[in-house]
Amino acid sequence: MAADPTTYASTSARTCGVRSSACRSGSQVAGAVYDLGLETPLQDASGKVVAMVPDVIEHQGYTYSQVRMTAGPLRGWQDLTTGVDQGPAMVAWGSAGEGLTGTDAPEGSGMRLTRFPGDNETRGYGTWGTTALPAGSRLRVTLSARGTRPDHGSGFVAVYALAP
Repeated sequence: MAADPTTYASTSARTCGVRSSACRSGSQVAGAVYDLGLETPLQDASGKVVAMVPDVIEHQGYTYSQVRMTAGPLRGWQDLTTGVDQGPAMVAWGSAGEGLTGTDAPEGSGMRLTRFPGDNETRGYGTWGTTALPAGSRLRVTLSARGTRPDHGSGFVAVYALAP
């Protein structure tokens, strides 16, 4: 078989792309598909669902369950502060809205998560994700909007506790 970079070679011992340097004889690739479970809808000011926030998340082999979620429209944003119970915890936070990509946010604009005590993280409008919080401490987190805000979409912070 010719070593054309667009062709894939296959033998009983291996299957890999010609361009791949990671393939070795006997290598295997595995994947999994699983149900995401229940989700909490995040709505914008008009009532349109702009994101689905999971009720259960996994992090480093542990399962965390959502204990509360607070949200508000970006247009008239008021900072959201919530407490985090003692013990290992996660927060999902950010913003979502139609046409908000997170990549076209002006410099200095976006959502900021501040931990007390602790530091802060910033994400552009239209992006969200999770942040692990340290075990054994009682924290509060504040989600604030910085810079030029979009006139639509919603911001949110969801708190997760270690599942029993």
